[in-house]
Amino acid sequence: NKLVDNTKDESIIRPGMQYNLDSMKKERERINAAMKELGLYYFTPEDIIFMVDTTAGDHQADIYVQIKMRVPPQTTTIYTLNNIYVYANHALFQDSSIYRMDTAIVDGYIYIGNLYTYRPEIIVKSIYLEKDSAYTFSDYDITLNRLMRLDAYKFVNIKFKALDTLKKTGKLDTYIY
Repeated sequence: NKLVDNTKDESIIRPGMQYNLDSMKKERERINAAMKELGLYYFTPEDIIFMVDTTAGDHQADIYVQIKMRVPPQTTTIYTLNNIYVYANHALFQDSSIYRMDTAIVDGYIYIGNLYTYRPEIIVKSIYLEKDSAYTFSDYDITLNRLMRLDAYKFVNIKFKALDTLKKTGKLDTYIY
């Protein structure tokens, strides 16, 4: 709950406001976005609960925001990015045994694709996600938008896979298609 408390200053709900379900929903979304920016990859708005105390009197209520008590441990784990795999010129339903794929390390990214069709250094310069940095939704979104502008991709898909969920390492491998 300390992470949620640290976002209080940006809260949509203010003292003196009328109790409003729509405002509560927007507050959940705001907190969720803030948690994603802190690296909580598995956090969702449903992990947040509001406790409303109406005993204050005079038509007033005290509202307390908390993370649910029984959330899976990965919900409150801060995730960092591990290996980032970049598949250039990836096509759905493509038989990878027919096409020869080159693999190269380009500025720390694992580039998989034809090294001569698309220049790997141009593609990786469009990626805002970085190895060993915390996962943030904004970095994901910037990367998605930048790659969509390149001719190398008709569609861009970015997937994250947690490493060794039993040990709770807090690491995600990233796959860009």
